[in-house]
Amino acid sequence: MNVRVYSYLLVFMVVSLAPQSVQGQQDEGTSDVITLDVQPAQTQQQPVQQADYQKAVVTVGTFFRDESGENKLDAGETATLRVTLSNQGTKEAKGVSVTLRSSSPVEGITVGEDAQPLSTEEKTVATAGVLESADARQFEVPIRASDTLPDGSIQLLVGVQAQEGKVVGSPKNKSIPIGEVTTAPAVDRDIPETDMNREDAVAVVIGVSQYQSDDIPPVDYAVQDAEIMKGYLTRMMGFDPANVIYLENPTKSSMDAILGSSETHKGRLADLTEKDSEVFVYYSGHGAPSTSSGEGGDTYFLPSDARPNQLGLTGYPVNLMYENLSKVTSGAITVVIDACFSGQSQGGALVKNASPALLTVENPIMGMKNGLVLTASKADQISSWYPEKQHGLFTYYFLNGFQKGENSKSMLADQDGNGVITGSEMGTYLSEHVTDQARRMYGRTQNPQIMGQNKDRVLVRYDN
Repeated sequence: MNVRVYSYLLVFMVVSLAPQSVQGQQDEGTSDVITLDVQPAQTQQQPVQQADYQKAVVTVGTFFRDESGENKLDAGETATLRVTLSNQGTKEAKGVSVTLRSSSPVEGITVGEDAQPLSTEEKTVATAGVLESADARQFEVPIRASDTLPDGSIQLLVGVQAQEGKVVGSPKNKSIPIGEVTTAPAVDRDIPETDMNREDAVAVVIGVSQYQSDDIPPVDYAVQDAEIMKGYLTRMMGFDPANVIYLENPTKSSMDAILGSSETHKGRLADLTEKDSEVFVYYSGHGAPSTSSGEGGDTYFLPSDARPNQLGLTGYPVNLMYENLSKVTSGAITVVIDACFSGQSQGGALVKNASPALLTVENPIMGMKNGLVLTASKADQISSWYPEKQHGLFTYYFLNGFQKGENSKSMLADQDGNGVITGSEMGTYLSEHVTDQARRMYGRTQNPQIMGQNKDRVLVRYDN
């Protein structure tokens, strides 16, 4: 009895990257064809007779698109690889599946509905089961990118497997370009560099995101604000990294040790400063007014161990900071505060059961002749967050003011384009953009404030 042994010929078609076509229109692009013979197991008694082929001709089409319909993968997004299997032959095709792998190790990419890590090991991402003659199946394969991707491109290998037999042939190497390599905004990754030299200047950078008290909600982006601000001080404003004191989620005692206490102004900041040293202080976190009549309506920074009902003991008084700064140096002092003092926050109320009168306090006015203070809002307003940029709204635009325009050599906050940004120019830039964005995003008013007797202080001088 003659036994006919069949081989299945699969034509594997990989189409160049292109957006998904509109239904009813033909997809454009060139095709690279690889011939893959899927052969059943052979025995010594039954050698394959190549002349007796009956064919299951399966075409595999792939099209890549991202969320915006472009042909690139951005960090933090989920794109789609559309895989189409079509049997154009006269035989049924059994157990055909599609696999993905990378040609070299890659991190931060997952593929398929079950989010398998993309690696040099083959991952099955689509299974057709049985494909009858003239049958077709289409699959949407998710490709998910982490928040950080490598530069360049991903070399994706799309292959075919069969339940029976052996696949002869090689997968096609297709390159998927990387667009944005990180979800971090431009203000985080493109810090301008200048020739400024403030080698004798000293900075204190404080970010408080997490609080020990359950009554105080976190400030999601405060530490991120502080980390990036430190980079701007050292790379753009000319501060020596050794003279930048960085505090992440500090306690009250830690702030006392750096900024000085009510007993002595001689903290770590005082140790690093000379008589006329320039000082820069940045704070991102919660602020709050006192609810105690015995505390004189003071306003407070909230360290990580603050307790809302005992701010006189556990908060750091804002006016104490100004007083100690005036004792530390007679030089230029710049204070930037991304906090509000209304008793409210974007994460919820900080001061409960307080009367409206106590929640209306004046922003502290610095009387020093060489002082400049920039704050995120008026005292009775909420300082907003900018979740898309992962920063406080005020801090984001403060940093963005130092970015250069797309078609300009000038920094955005440099109103006259003379290569210098003053406190006054930055104040104008913040007032325009923070106020507008807070209204658009939250429907509320947020008015940044600029105070002090030296508003024309040069924040940065750059080569434009």
